[in-house]
Amino acid sequence: MPSNVLVPVSLPDPEPIPESLVRLLSQTNVLVLGINKVPDQTVPDQARENDHGESKERINNIASKFRESGSNVTSKVIFTHNRRDTIDRVTKEGECNVILVPNHAGRMEWILVPLRGNTNIDRISDFVADLTTDELRRVTLLHVTDSESDQEGKPLLTEARQKLVDKGVDEQFIETDLITSHEVVETITEQAKNYDTIVIGGTEPSLLDRVFGDIPHRISQETGCPVFIIPPETKS
Repeated sequence: MPSNVLVPVSLPDPEPIPESLVRLLSQTNVLVLGINKVPDQTVPDQARENDHGESKERINNIASKFRESGSNVTSKVIFTHNRRDTIDRVTKEGECNVILVPNHAGRMEWILVPLRGNTNIDRISDFVADLTTDELRRVTLLHVTDSESDQEGKPLLTEARQKLVDKGVDEQFIETDLITSHEVVETITEQAKNYDTIVIGGTEPSLLDRVFGDIPHRISQETGCPVFIIPPETKS
């Protein structure tokens, strides 16, 4: 089953989604979410009425790009006081298992996948397999540990590599990298600068911590490349 990807878009002046990123998601289900953040003193329904459908038209134009590329696309526009809460809610309501932190994008050939543990490894491998396109040249599975006696790093990378192969990713494109460093976040961020996009899983219960937390935020800001967040599976 294809991954369900949430693509948040800031309104009223949305940044264009790079064509290479649109093509990368051609085998996924995409929910384009237009978020129009309104002032606290403004009622969201009133802001929507004053918008006269302009935001919806802009989001439809973005959604059409994904549709033309082959994605199964839905879209919605929400006027809200709180962007973070809106992303959290729509992620759950739309059963999205991937959240895009948009950014500029050029080629989409090299993908970095930092791994912290095997909690989310199935969802991560499912999504990376969905990104297998003609442009893909490298998928690097990275584990950064702050201990030289780490006994989990190599087995974790071996397991993740095999899962990607089992899901159809050509093994010649898969690399693994085990790094020992006491500066885990800094090391991941530095490694990410050599890649076109990042897929990172979360082990925290809060989606917000993963979307706006330290590692994804720093990677996005310092590398300028898109970051895909894989939230942990919600327990029923």
